[in-house]
Amino acid sequence: MRADLLAEPIAGLDEALMAADTFDRTLVGGLLRPQPTQAAGLAELACAVAGTPLASPVAKAAEKAAAGAASEDHLVVLATARTALLGSVHDALMARIDEATGRIAGVTADGRAYRARLVVAADGNSSRLSLAMGLRKRDDRPLGVAIRTYYTSPRHDDDYLETWLDLWDGSALLPGYGWVFGVGDGTSNVGLGLLNTSASFGHVDYRAMLRRWLASMPATMSVSAMLTS
Repeated sequence: MRADLLAEPIAGLDEALMAADTFDRTLVGGLLRPQPTQAAGLAELACAVAGTPLASPVAKAAEKAAAGAASEDHLVVLATARTALLGSVHDALMARIDEATGRIAGVTADGRAYRARLVVAADGNSSRLSLAMGLRKRDDRPLGVAIRTYYTSPRHDDDYLETWLDLWDGSALLPGYGWVFGVGDGTSNVGLGLLNTSASFGHVDYRAMLRRWLASMPATMSVSAMLTS
């Protein structure tokens, strides 16, 4: 963790908070007969959102409010500007915390940054992201391996997922499950997963197991020629 980043000032943060606080004080004083200090507070709010899509409507609403002629719509615009300012403060603080703690909060693709509260790294068993973060497999947690393929099927447009929570390999019940769901392009996604709690884990031909499992599948599933694997 980089605590020094938390102590560094964030550009524009104090100004945004001050503009929101000044607007709140202006509302407390009332807008029927605004005083010069209240008019200045409204102008400060308009200035804080200059250069944004809110600039023009907020400037007009602030002018009307300063003249004591604000309508309900004008007040809504001013409240929206206040909310936008506080939202930008929140985003700036979260970005700084993410930077200081090293938390992964998004991805950059094609020169554009995408952020989210939760980031899922679906990059497989040999996850490059987890390795880059210094994470290692935890032996106290179960590990699963899955295999899937695509089969042609007249049920490719089914609206539901079919799962088999009892995964049989011949007469052996395995700690895993199987699934089939339609892709909508004439094929179905068919696969199975196995946990490392099985004694045979690590010594399994998963493709052969998938073929054996499919051989026991009900005829109603109607999977046929394999397209890809």
